[in-house]
Amino acid sequence: MDPSKLVEFMGDSLTPDLLSLILAELDSEEEGHEEEGWKFELLEGLGECRRFGTARMMLGEEEVGVVRRVMEGMERRVKGARGKWEV
Repeated sequence: MDPSKLVEFMGDSLTPDLLSLILAELDSEEEGHEEEGWKFELLEGLGECRRFGTARMMLGEEEVGVVRRVMEGMERRVKGARGKWEV
């Protein structure tokens, strides 16, 4: 996913309600064998959107927890890859 395309697509439409709905959907996605890097890329792209700061301020702790879990998952992946590469 190209974050700049998400920024173009969203324009000024990223409202707190929309961001909340997106995070709820991410939370409902089952974790498993499929690639999950797209979740991180989506969050990265959303963070670049106009009005993100305002929408972010309105999130509840549960919604922030979704973001935290995605970030922690990516950190584990990076740590695992670093270990294999010994870097």
